[in-house]
Amino acid sequence: MVANKLTSWNMRVEYTDLIQDLALECSVSPVLAQLLVNRGLTKKEEINSFLSPSLDELESPWLLDDIQIGVDLIQQALDDKKSILIFGDYDADGVTSTALLYDYLTKFNDRINYFIPDRFADGYGLSESGITKALKLYPDTSLIITVDCGISSCKEVSWLKEKGINVVITDHHEQLNELPSADAILNPKRVNSCYPFSSLAGVGVAFKLVLALADSSKAMTIKQLCENYLDLVAVGTIADLVPLKHENRILVSHGLSKIGSNRVGFKSMLEKLNLLEQKLTTGQVGFLLGPRINAAGRLASASDAVRLLVTDDYDEAQTLAEKLDTENRERRTVEQEITKEANEIIVDNNKTSKSKVLVLYGKDWHEGVIGIVASRLLEKYHRPVIVLTLDNNGVAKGSCRSIEGFHIAEALQECSDIIEKYGGHELAAGLSIKVENIEEFEQRINQLADKWLTENDLIPTVDIEMMVPEEILSRELAEEIQQLEPFGIGNPQPILGCNSIIVASTKIVGKNNEHLQVKFKGSGSLLDGIWFRGNEKLTHNLEENTPSKAAFIPKISTWNSKWGKLSLQICDLQCDETSNKLIDFRNKSDKYSSLNLLIKRNYIPVILTNTRQQKEFLSSKFVDCYVVRATDVPFELSEENVLLILYDLPYDPSIVRKWIETIKPKSVCLLYNHFDVDYNSKLWRVTIPYGQELQKVYEKMQNEFKFQTVTKGNFKKWLYEQNSGVTKRWVESVIEIFKELGLIYLEDNKVKIKETENRVDFSNSNKFLSEQQLIKNIRKWEQCFLSGSNSAIYMLLYENKALLEVCAHSIEKN
Repeated sequence: MVANKLTSWNMRVEYTDLIQDLALECSVSPVLAQLLVNRGLTKKEEINSFLSPSLDELESPWLLDDIQIGVDLIQQALDDKKSILIFGDYDADGVTSTALLYDYLTKFNDRINYFIPDRFADGYGLSESGITKALKLYPDTSLIITVDCGISSCKEVSWLKEKGINVVITDHHEQLNELPSADAILNPKRVNSCYPFSSLAGVGVAFKLVLALADSSKAMTIKQLCENYLDLVAVGTIADLVPLKHENRILVSHGLSKIGSNRVGFKSMLEKLNLLEQKLTTGQVGFLLGPRINAAGRLASASDAVRLLVTDDYDEAQTLAEKLDTENRERRTVEQEITKEANEIIVDNNKTSKSKVLVLYGKDWHEGVIGIVASRLLEKYHRPVIVLTLDNNGVAKGSCRSIEGFHIAEALQECSDIIEKYGGHELAAGLSIKVENIEEFEQRINQLADKWLTENDLIPTVDIEMMVPEEILSRELAEEIQQLEPFGIGNPQPILGCNSIIVASTKIVGKNNEHLQVKFKGSGSLLDGIWFRGNEKLTHNLEENTPSKAAFIPKISTWNSKWGKLSLQICDLQCDETSNKLIDFRNKSDKYSSLNLLIKRNYIPVILTNTRQQKEFLSSKFVDCYVVRATDVPFELSEENVLLILYDLPYDPSIVRKWIETIKPKSVCLLYNHFDVDYNSKLWRVTIPYGQELQKVYEKMQNEFKFQTVTKGNFKKWLYEQNSGVTKRWVESVIEIFKELGLIYLEDNKVKIKETENRVDFSNSNKFLSEQQLIKNIRKWEQCFLSGSNSAIYMLLYENKALLEVCAHSIEKN
């Protein structure tokens, strides 16, 4: 099998020691605490608001510029029973916006109509062709309300105004030029807009208009409006890929549960997808519902999609849902054919080595799917893509998809003198251009890319939110991460990373052999993973049963499982270049023989021990090696092929990390074993005083020195005699604890013994408590080093120090 090595891992996280306190305060795991911190949430109140979004936190619709003018104009038209035309758009955002506004306005006026332009004949937005058709169908129109379009239609709005037709624009696209002369323009992206949140989808702006209309007329309550329309708002918002932050997060959170509950159109679609009884996710809406709504406008008429969402007739809804499902299947077939042709053009013309922006065009490419094709190509080549289809009139229409760092709408504006029409966002846009200008356009937009993009920008990246050990991967973790839903732009599904995880097996799956099924050797059992399109992304050999580096999203899969089980949705899988950093000999019972074998390898060995006696013994046996105590001061080595051998069971990762940071070993050998636990326990008994032991020492001291004063030297000598082999550290700790509790007094190198009750509560001593905590920590780290997986050990030794407790927590829990 071949593994991917081209993708760069971007650690988009600042680890913090605060996560332990935050986890305790909010009753969440350290992993979820870190993921919340990654989203800028560090206070309990912020976290509660994020995890439980409230409709009370929605911004007032009255903060939108021109909202009062728009409401007054529409309300007057409703009261006067004038003909109102809703001019929509053919994508899911435009369709849901149209359905929402139509459903609301028809409650008060039966002269409400809607028009969705034909993608192929009319093009995007408020075009002259579309307006002419609409007014021919509805000649009595006195007011046009646009949804999801209109912000760039200066010429068309002026033409309507000359005809005496009032215009209210509701849109959410960027304002790239002067504003149209509409009566009211509701758009949070207007230059100098007063609205606090600029990232509403078109359907979000339409919903704000309805909220203001209802508030003005007192026709419906906010609760009623949310119950009636948040399903439409959720679907349009998710499908349009706007950031799921602030208002969008609130609207989608509350809208997801309403999809299919009160609208027969959605119910019919969910029945065909076998999702009616399931709790919907943004992924299911974005990848299953959204494409079917979009399919109507891609291959035929989006009016069918609007009709599906406004009908109350179940039979009609079933028929329309089936039609959209069929059109979506046809769309996929057409899309795959064009994608294949476009790929062949890229390869045959060696375009990726010549161009940072891929400009592709074909004579018979279906205009309805070129946007999806552009997205597929961007995913594969990680660079801006513009896909154009040529018509018979010498004009090409196209869709653009871009990457971070290349604002495609601004790039089109820079080339506006040779473009007929354009509009869009930072990462997606549309345009029409004369065929004769395509060559110059390709040249100029690539010149912009040479200025705006570096070669590193063209390297695919995966944003890792946190490194974790394999022990932490569980169904419970996946369930906890679900609390961060809804996921989308601005709140992506958390991608976790794991080093030194073993690939047990791989299997190519999928209709076109494009996916990769992977099984990992987890902590005690196999972990299932699926890498969508993974077989297309592999670039070099991936050996099974060897450590790998995996990036994934923990999910709960119901595939072949009644109750659901953990499944890792793989985002990247690479040969682990760090895997040779760990040589795991922990299961070797004869450490000395294993050490002899290691010494014979082509390494510069540095043997790390815990005690002076062990250091002296090994130094006498391996005279050509560096033998050191863990607590020695690390020294730099000029040699490159250094092997750090952990001969004794480590008890503090920070000590080992200091050695690694200083001597920079090529590899670290884990040579300790479970027999070291008893060896270490004997060491701690003579190094750290225990409570029961202290009580006995105190009672003997009372009997030996009752009301006496002795020299400090004699007192120390006496303490050494009480516990065979105790260290200087043990003696000094006992003296400090006794002194803190007032059991002894130190004056002029004299120790005065104070008589007290026989039983002493040593927990009143801070020194004693810190010593007991030290023992707990030692036991914790010993357990981590002894039973932790390779991925856990790697984290202990190499990853950010703030992750140490996360690692320990996962091993203890496991």
